[in-house]
Amino acid sequence: MRLSIIIPYYNSEEWVGTLLDALLDQDLPQSDYEIQVVDDGSTEEPQTVRRYVSQYPNVLYQRQANAGVSAARNAGMQRARGDWVFFCDSDDRVRPQALGKMIALAERNELDMLFWNFLRVGPDDKPLVLRSDFDAVSPVQTGYDYLVHPPADFSPSVSRYLVRRAFLERHTLSFAEGIFYEEDSMFRLDVMAAAQRVAHVDVDFYFYVQRESSVLHASKRRSYDRYAPCMEAYLSKLTRMMDNPDVPQFVKPRLQQWRDIDTFYMLKYLFLYSPVSSTKTWYPRLQAIQALPLDVKGGKAIRLTRRCMNRPRLWTGLCRVFHILPASLRQQMK
Repeated sequence: MRLSIIIPYYNSEEWVGTLLDALLDQDLPQSDYEIQVVDDGSTEEPQTVRRYVSQYPNVLYQRQANAGVSAARNAGMQRARGDWVFFCDSDDRVRPQALGKMIALAERNELDMLFWNFLRVGPDDKPLVLRSDFDAVSPVQTGYDYLVHPPADFSPSVSRYLVRRAFLERHTLSFAEGIFYEEDSMFRLDVMAAAQRVAHVDVDFYFYVQRESSVLHASKRRSYDRYAPCMEAYLSKLTRMMDNPDVPQFVKPRLQQWRDIDTFYMLKYLFLYSPVSSTKTWYPRLQAIQALPLDVKGGKAIRLTRRCMNRPRLWTGLCRVFHILPASLRQQMK
């Protein structure tokens, strides 16, 4: 079997049919690939998935107690039989008639990973012009080279690439369980550190549908506190890599850049969505993992904000003022 597609699923009845239709409309015989749907303890009956399972032998379903997206992906990997693995989310979209060409490119270039273009769209957006140059393949790089000099826009999403299953197994790579935010970023660091042959093809293939009901958007409206430990785990991993003598020196400025950016956003979201006491609690923890102080870089407003963040009493004081403002004014400032 050439390909295993792994889909973590949770209450996506409204959207999963659109994804499955596109995944079943590929330039591969259906006997050459499988679609592993891993239900992470949905509270709704997955009627659409069950209908596809009954109609298509290559659509497989397994259910587990709710343990998070990382555990669902790991469960899918354990059952995967394909030479290649592709992770996608149940409420996103993909391009039909493309995966066979992607696999052929990856095999011809003897790659560990093949990246493609990843577009962010709204729920009703339909891209009018798609880049489709299957011959536009970047030079092969190591994973570390790709991290520092990506040939195209680069983000941590695991839906941006095809990865060889034997490569994942050889390096015993899996998702950190118990992490429900930044799990893609942590996995990216592991796979790119191990990868020796990586390339990118200029084809618009994956469409990340941004919805207000997404996990992060919903959590912001409640509290950012439950996400902060996941951020801490990711920032700690970056620090360990920066301190690791086996990591090439040319990679470490990029790791520093990511650590600064994510620390900046962590403090920003704590400021906006959590009480002052939470922000105060997180300062010594961020200092302990060397995430503070931040490098003062960027435009004028960003530099000023980073300077404020580097002074705990000032930043928590501003946070206190923000939270006593009228709700309407706070909403405008967000």
